[in-house]
Amino acid sequence: MPLPVKAFPALSFPADAKPGKTVQVSFNATTTSEQLYVAFIAGLGPTCVPLSSDHTVTIPSTLEGVVFAMITTVDGPVTDNVTIAGPAFLSFDFKSDA
Repeated sequence: MPLPVKAFPALSFPADAKPGKTVQVSFNATTTSEQLYVAFIAGLGPTCVPLSSDHTVTIPSTLEGVVFAMITTVDGPVTDNVTIAGPAFLSFDFKSDA
């Protein structure tokens, strides 16, 4: 019996990825010429950031803790219909005064 979830191509971030840093992500997915976004999912919803044509993205400096990242075709809610690749699991330090 197949699983009731859809598998997407893997998405990876460099080991030194951290909030505020511009990094190049890697994924093998067939894409069109449309604008792609990285949806960083943490807390109550996604924070979407445009992905450049060379697959670089600046990780929002406000992210902390456990974050899941997905490549999408929209700057908004993440659903199977708009997901291109991912998720990638990211873990960022919390500020000591949080």
